[in-house]
Amino acid sequence: MVATQIIIKFVGKSYILWPEGVGPRGNTVYHEKVIHEQNLILQSFHPKSEGTLDVGLHRWPFQFLLSNQLVETIEDECGKVSYYLTTTVHRVGVAATKIRARRDILLLRTPQWSDAALTANSLPSTSIVYERKLNICDASICIEKSSCSSGTQLPIAISISPLVKHVFVESISVILVEKRIYKLPQYQARRVELHDFKVVLTSVTSLIDPMLTHAIVPQLSLKDIHRALGTKNAHIALNEGPFQHRLIFTLPNCVNLNHSSTYNEIHITHTLKLHIELTSINHLNQMTRTQIKLDTPITILDCRLKEDYNTLPTYEEAILSDPGLDEA
Repeated sequence: MVATQIIIKFVGKSYILWPEGVGPRGNTVYHEKVIHEQNLILQSFHPKSEGTLDVGLHRWPFQFLLSNQLVETIEDECGKVSYYLTTTVHRVGVAATKIRARRDILLLRTPQWSDAALTANSLPSTSIVYERKLNICDASICIEKSSCSSGTQLPIAISISPLVKHVFVESISVILVEKRIYKLPQYQARRVELHDFKVVLTSVTSLIDPMLTHAIVPQLSLKDIHRALGTKNAHIALNEGPFQHRLIFTLPNCVNLNHSSTYNEIHITHTLKLHIELTSINHLNQMTRTQIKLDTPITILDCRLKEDYNTLPTYEEAILSDPGLDEA
């Protein structure tokens, strides 16, 4: 085969659907544009001569330097960002067509750490701790991970220590809210969508060590916690001791839930909303309701980023795990 040039190209494109129509006439329902492009010439022959590629396998090493500011792959139903590599062999002759090959590339984004965090001996904690002092109780909520992959487990530790008698847990609600913002600056178009996802309770463990308690404190079962999550009047009494449990929820998988994005034209963010309702008897022997609300941003990673791959090792860990040091 006679060729003049062999080129490889790395391309990123964004696609946004606008069912309601945008533009001057409101008839644009689909918009596509190139957001990134890099080209490399793998081999080029003299302009006045051609090169002959012999029969067999030919290999050309190459590499693209990618910025960490690149938009990650997005696979939303109304907005997508995709990347691909395409190779083109330019051939000689009027009737000779170009030979092309394409391969899709998946670009994933891991949690972003600062330079100080990466050079430290250990990565910073990603937990979210919320404490609140009320007239009837002291409450503490710990969301153990502020970033996790869709379809994985999200542990939440809840501690409610009553300060008065006759305090009851009526309901516990945990909802993940996904906010999608689509923008098209050239048409001044903007659309916002909100989607609520109820996370599923997988298991419950008590945070109270029975060996350290002087009295036997009755433990709540998974059924009791399900009752608090599923009804508005569970009426779980805290007369015998505090509510101290670690609840493990399972997030929706990537079929229904998108990962958080950094692209300003397809901006996807997530908020975890935790709502606890308590009741108590006041000095007038009347039932009063107390609300504990926590709304916190949370980063949802792509489901293909599992626990072992979503954090980078620190420099010290990389050195300690170097097999060359053991041989030396």
